[in-house]
Amino acid sequence: MDKRVLTICLSTDNHHGGYFYADLSLPAKGYEILDAYQKLRCSSRGDEPLVSELRCEILPELCEVRLDAPTIKELDFFARRLAALSDAAQLALRGLFLRFLNDDMSDDLVTMKDLINMTYGLDQVIVALYAREQELVSEFYSIG
Repeated sequence: MDKRVLTICLSTDNHHGGYFYADLSLPAKGYEILDAYQKLRCSSRGDEPLVSELRCEILPELCEVRLDAPTIKELDFFARRLAALSDAAQLALRGLFLRFLNDDMSDDLVTMKDLINMTYGLDQVIVALYAREQELVSEFYSIG
């Protein structure tokens, strides 16, 4: 099993004024996901629990954004992609993610499709450490 890179806190309404909660570290094995669904009293085929909290060491800024209704399956797939990244690819992803957040986004929601797509092609990204000036950074870019 890959290393655990993402921790999510899940919740569902218990229909009596309270909530059921479960924590899940991802990527997870199938039985771990089923166990979380059982703790939440929902079926793995129907109701999707709410992600009330998210922690990720590789992308700590991820906890500061609103995700657009992620499913556990999507989050698990994203975690598997993160766990498979090399250190250089993780650094490139973090830079790409920060750039994505700083760009003028049309809304404040981040989709899982965007996050998952960011994990591809990172081996083609050149990381310019300690490059603070635009002229220095532009030396590393090649538009083709």
